Formats: sequence, structure tokens, C-alpha cells
Amino acid sequence: MSNEHLNANDELSKLKYLNVTADETSEDRLSPTRLRVGTSKTDDIYRQKRQTKHIMSKNEVFLNPKYFDNESYDPQTYLNDILHDATEEEFVSLYNKLLRIHMGVRKNLEKNFYKNLNEYVFISSEVNNLSQELGRFNSVLGVLEENIERLNLVELSQHPSDDNLKRSMRRLENTIDGTNEDFWKNTSRSLITKQGRWTLINPKNQRVRLVVNLYLFNDCILVTSSHPLDKENKIKEQTLYQWNLIDSTISPIETTGRVDDDATSNLDKEMNISYATVMCNRSIYVLGNSNLEERDFFIRQTRQYQAQQLLEHTQKSEDDTQLKLELENFVKCEQTHLSSYASFQLLCKTIDSPSLLQSYAFEREVCQELFEQFNHLDNYISLRQYPDAIRTLSVLRNRLQRERIQQLLLDFLMDKLEYKTGELKGLFLHKLGFPGIGVTQGKQLIKYLRSIGFENDARKQFFYSRENQLKQKYYNVQWEKDISSLVTTSAFIVFRYMAHITRLYTLMFEIRKPDPPYRNWLYCQVENLVFFIENQYKGYPRDKSYDEAISKITTYTTELKSMKLDITPILQRLL
Repeated sequence: MSNEHLNANDELSKLKYLNVTADETSEDRLSPTRLRVGTSKTDDIYRQKRQTKHIMSKNEVFLNPKYFDNESYDPQTYLNDILHDATEEEFVSLYNKLLRIHMGVRKNLEKNFYKNLNEYVFISSEVNNLSQELGRFNSVLGVLEENIERLNLVELSQHPSDDNLKRSMRRLENTIDGTNEDFWKNTSRSLITKQGRWTLINPKNQRVRLVVNLYLFNDCILVTSSHPLDKENKIKEQTLYQWNLIDSTISPIETTGRVDDDATSNLDKEMNISYATVMCNRSIYVLGNSNLEERDFFIRQTRQYQAQQLLEHTQKSEDDTQLKLELENFVKCEQTHLSSYASFQLLCKTIDSPSLLQSYAFEREVCQELFEQFNHLDNYISLRQYPDAIRTLSVLRNRLQRERIQQLLLDFLMDKLEYKTGELKGLFLHKLGFPGIGVTQGKQLIKYLRSIGFENDARKQFFYSRENQLKQKYYNVQWEKDISSLVTTSAFIVFRYMAHITRLYTLMFEIRKPDPPYRNWLYCQVENLVFFIENQYKGYPRDKSYDEAISKITTYTTELKSMKLDITPILQRLL
């Protein structure tokens, strides 16, 4: 084997040992790290290690994570600094290291993302549970605070309407004298607490005036003389003062230096007496109690129910204003139509009175329903929905007769109902008097009028309108020189139109034959015709032409006779 062949084999084995890759596309180019032929194997290995170490140490600076965290880091500058004199091996080595760093960072980011997501979900659930726990804790604190506040307050275990409370109020009425008659009749008044052996101080001379008892009710404070009940002599406690809680202000006197009022600043306070001032109706009263806890307890109770009374008073004022506006709006909405009614005038004068507002408050729900039905009635009339309007009228009339509301309100509502009924009646009568009205429409209008109780008015309107039409027809006959032609023409028109009116009347009023009211009206119209003929021939001789005219007029009554309307006795006056 030749020397050249041995050198080639040695070179390939050295390349495999060093694990150095060469470029396969270019056979002429040799890697700088490739071992040369004829060199020592040991020298080439050490030379390769030193070169790799040199490349690694050179790239360490640029692969430090702190280098990338620098604020002045610029990718272009970074590449220029590290690659400006780099060899191919250094470039490949740097690329591989950066790629490994990139993959490591990517895996860490993915792990951190899922880890942070799981931790976020866990923390969110914990925060939600914590918020619920805090909500329950706050509610418990609220209940605890309320219970602590109530430790010093008296809870009424009985309703004012209970029998036990009523009996206790009756016992107090038998023990206390000097109150007005209506004091014990107030069903909403109840006793909160009683404290005896209070001293009433004269603020002027700072002396004890009386030993009194204090009765705290839910709306007032009653101050009575401290006389024990003597069953034999029947001595009662006398009422000295009655203070309304809304108008009173009660305050404790802690020290002399804190009181600025002249009535209490110079008061000589004993060490074992606790004082309080009550201001009511521009007067100041000083009370003393030997027990500080009892004094503070009474003051707390007073202020508690005083706040409650003020709240109820404010609410009542707002409610009264609202009630007044509601009532005033409904009452005065049709002032132009109802101003002539006495009930409207009285209601407007007393609309601000507490008694009326109180009555309206008790009956508010019923009145609101009635007001709403009146509004529906107005809408039905405006939209010409007459069946609904008539039905609403009937419902309102029945309710007003059944409901027990304040008399002034009842009178006003009844007058308003009568006005609405009259308004409907006027509409129906106006339509019924129209000359060209049909049978179907006239029949419906008469049903409406009959349902609201105005059938007789419907007849009167029918007779009145047809009488005017009848007169216009035979009075407007063209004037003829021959009186007989004028008379016969007018009579012909009258009898023909009477027959038409008769059929129309029976159809509209749904009767088989003319009733007595119609017969009377018809006979009256025939008498008017006879009077007309007599006036036309007045001063003229009744000659042959007159007899012929009367004979011809008699033949015109055939149609009326077929309807069993005999007018011959009236026409015989012309013979």
C-alpha cells in the first residue's frame, strides 16, 4: 500500500474522532479545523480543543442573559459586535447556542404560562370565596352591631292592638289624672318605659321643685307628680307636663363647663345626681336622676322614638302632598264642565283639609280604581267605542252605590258620572236626529239610549226631528195660484211621509205596531195639517173645488189606515 493511501486513511479517522463536519457540496474547500496531512495526531487534537475553547470564551460575553436585559440593547449592534471578525465555525457555534437558548426560553415561557394560568384560576376562585366570606362577615357584623344597639332599647313584644297592651293602658288611665279626653283613646299610642323618682329642678334658684315620674310613650313624654296610688283615698298621679317628642329636645348635662345655657350653667350639681335638660315649646326644664345608667337609658329611648316620630312625620307630610296632588289633578281635570256642580265647589274648598286627605288615604286604592275607570270611560267616548263606554258606566254606577267612601268624594263622583252619562246621551240624541240616518244605525242608537235609561228621550228626539222634517216638506211646496192644488199637494206629501215615518219608527224601536206615544204624535201632526188647510181657505167660499180637494185628501189616508191608524175623525172637521 502506498504512502498516499495511508495518509488519506489517517486523515479520515482523525476527522471521525474529532466529530468535525465538512462541507459536502464543496470538495475543494477544507474546514480550518480539519487536520493536515503529515502533522502529528496529538498536536492537531490539542490545536482543535484550543480553537473551540477560544470560540466558546469569545461568545460567553454575548450569551450572558444580562447582556440582553440591558436597556441599550440593539440587535443590529449586537450582531455587528459579535460577527465582524467571526469565522464560519464561530458563526455556527453562536447560532447553535442562540438556538438552544431560544428553545429553552420558549419552553420556560410555555411552562410559566400554564403555571401562571393555573395559579390565576386558583387565586380567582379563592378571591371569589373570600369575597363571599367577607359579605357574610359584614352581614354578621351588621346584625351584631344592631343587636348591640338594641341592648339598650326596649323591644315591644306586643302590638298596640293586643289585649294585654290595652289593659295596661287602661290601668294607666285609672292611675293618672289631668290628661285630655282623647289621650287614652289613641290606639296607636303605647308605653315604652316608666322611670320614677326623678327630681324636677327650678333652673332659676337651682332648687328641687318636685319629685316626678316620667312616662315615655312612643309619641310623647308624660311628667306626673310622684304620688303613690292610695286605694282607700283614691289619690292619682297628676299630670304636670305633656311633651311631644317631635317638638322636644332632651340632652344630658355632663359637666358644668360644657353647658352654655343660662338656665343650667350655674346649676350646683351634686356628685350623686345626673342631670338632663328638656327643651320644649321655648321652655327649658331640668331633670335629675340619682342613677346615671337610668338617665342615659331614658335619653337613648327618647331619642330612638323621637327619630322614629320625625321619620313618620316627614313621611306623612310627603304622603299628604302626594295625596293632595293626586286628588287635585283628578278633581280639576274637568273644571270647565263640573264647575257648576255644588259637589265640585265644596271639594275644591276642602281639598287641603287633613280630614279629607286622611279619608282619601284610607280609601285611596278604591278611589284610584274609580279614577282609572273614569279615564277608560273618557277614552271609550273619544274613540266612539260606545258599547265599552256603556258597560263602564254601568260598572261605575254599581260600584258607587256599593262602596262606602267619604260622602264629599262620593257626591263628586256621582255628579261626574251623571255628567258623563249626559255627555253620552247628547251624542246619541244628536246622531238620532240626523235626517239621513239609516234603520240599522238608528236601532243601535236607541238600544244605547235604552240601556242608559233614556228611551223616552229617544222618542222625543225622534218625534221632534221628524216633525221639523215634515213641516219643511209640506211648507216648502211651491206656491200655487189655485189653493186647491196647493192643499192637495201638501196633504199628499204629509200622508206619504207619515207612512214612511211610521214604518221607520216601528223598525227602530222594534215594535210590531205604533204605540200610544206615536199615535198621539201622529194625530197631532194631522191636526196641524187640518189647521193649515183651514187657514188656506180662510175667507174663501167652500165651493165645489174645496169639496173635490177634501175628497182627494181623504183618499191619501189609505196607507195609514192599512197600518191601523184611523185619522178620519180628525179630517171630518174639514167637511
